[in-house]
Amino acid sequence: MELNIPEGINYECTGCGKCCSGWSVPLTQEDYERIASIDWGALSPDLKDKKLFRALKTHEKLNTPYTHAINPESTGQCPFLKNNLCFIHSQFGASVKPAICQLFPYSFNETPEGVFATVSFISRGAIFNAGRSLIEQREYLKTKYAEFQKLFPNHHPNWSQLKLSSNVPLSWSEYSEIEKPLLALMKDPAKSIEDKFMEGSRYLDSVLHERLTKQEKVDGRPGCKSTYVGKPKQTYLNRWDKILFLTLYKKYFPMDKQRAKGYGQLNLNAASFIKGSFNTSQYDKLIVAADDLAWSGVDDQVKDLINRFFYSHVFAKLYFGAGFGQLSLIAGFNHLALTVALLKLKVRQNAKCRLQSKINLDDAVSAVVQLEKSLGELRISPYGAAILELLLGRQQRIERILSLS
Repeated sequence: MELNIPEGINYECTGCGKCCSGWSVPLTQEDYERIASIDWGALSPDLKDKKLFRALKTHEKLNTPYTHAINPESTGQCPFLKNNLCFIHSQFGASVKPAICQLFPYSFNETPEGVFATVSFISRGAIFNAGRSLIEQREYLKTKYAEFQKLFPNHHPNWSQLKLSSNVPLSWSEYSEIEKPLLALMKDPAKSIEDKFMEGSRYLDSVLHERLTKQEKVDGRPGCKSTYVGKPKQTYLNRWDKILFLTLYKKYFPMDKQRAKGYGQLNLNAASFIKGSFNTSQYDKLIVAADDLAWSGVDDQVKDLINRFFYSHVFAKLYFGAGFGQLSLIAGFNHLALTVALLKLKVRQNAKCRLQSKINLDDAVSAVVQLEKSLGELRISPYGAAILELLLGRQQRIERILSLS
């Protein structure tokens, strides 16, 4: 299959070791048998008598190739990380490491149009755009994709359920044409990230209404007009805007004591929204707490990081369909737009926690890494997806939230 690689995305390992912290590394059965068969205590005294692995629970391994996970230290660090280097790798070579670690940070998304490659922004190398561009690494990426196919031979995402909106089916060829203006928007250096998503959301809204108008004319009914009529008159968020924002913010940026423990335990379901509906005043408290930190003052490094992060997700199709919870194109894009506002709030909150009056790059790095981890592990239930389709089907909501973020 053709390998599609994004422009402007670089990667080189910086050797910081931070990629090996903050998550429970999942293992395939083959990984587990290979690594657990080694007497690690004999090789390193600090690994002696430690419970290094655990079996995944049924809901954790559902629809994944994984059966076990490495137990992290109390600090969240992988027990095999020593002096910022992988102890497994140093003792036995890269081929003995878990499959996910061998491939990290490269990501491959198989589609009807070929394979779309990118890198995970959990990696500091990706965060700082270090090293050569991915385009220059095409031959190496081909070898990594071959490894991916070997390690996960049954991984074939299902794109047959593609939809423009919840009730409007979409073929891949139709999507390919619709996507071109979206990618052009995401690459436009003259536009802010907020403008890119607001314009993209309006564009998709117009595509939907053009489609509905044509269908209604075929059916003999009068055509409909786009709901977009310029900037929203509302200068405040309604209750459902706040419920949606608060629910996803808590899900993607939880406090440590509320963080899901273990691989695959970050779930978005109907209960998530019901809990969020009880006390929307928490939204106002979140906003007020960071209200005196102006976003307009962020430097170009922060803007560049955020632009690359979202461009990467759009390019690699990691925001809708088989790339993200089987959401429709419109709900998926609007969800990604909403995460811009969530991310901006988290960046400001990070600065406030440092008792600073100005946002710096570290505030943005921490927020982006946490968001990437959350999106990568998120599982959306059918009811959760239905609620997202309902709440994210209208671009006016995105317009309001981004305008006030």
